[in-house]
Amino acid sequence: MDLAALAERHRARWAASPADVRNVQPSIREFERYVTTNREELAVVGELRRIDPDRGSLALVPDARSFAAAVADGGAYGVCVCTDEAFGGSFDDLRAVSAAATVPVLARGMVVDEQDLYRLRDAGADAAVLYAALHEPA
Repeated sequence: MDLAALAERHRARWAASPADVRNVQPSIREFERYVTTNREELAVVGELRRIDPDRGSLALVPDARSFAAAVADGGAYGVCVCTDEAFGGSFDDLRAVSAAATVPVLARGMVVDEQDLYRLRDAGADAAVLYAALHEPA
């Protein structure tokens, strides 16, 4: 997987449409409470990712809402949703999981600038994973 090429495709896709931040609401799920290190057990997060670019299609998850409920019922501390098209992800999956989730929702997708964070939050993410290789250390 060429991360730089994926980032360029992402930038091109969103270049003409800045995020509309007027309606972005703060998260109501307490992400930090679920990932604290002040517990003995490991905090497990379930991930919804439909495709692995190196292996092809993964197990089908027909209903993202049911997936979110099953992950929480199974004792996970959060649900991670892949939003990159290269992995079969979408903002629709993120919205569906967020609507059904009782645990924090973590978005894993291209974040190349602050606008992307607003887009992810607007779609229901409580937190986001950043690819360190796409950002300057400072």
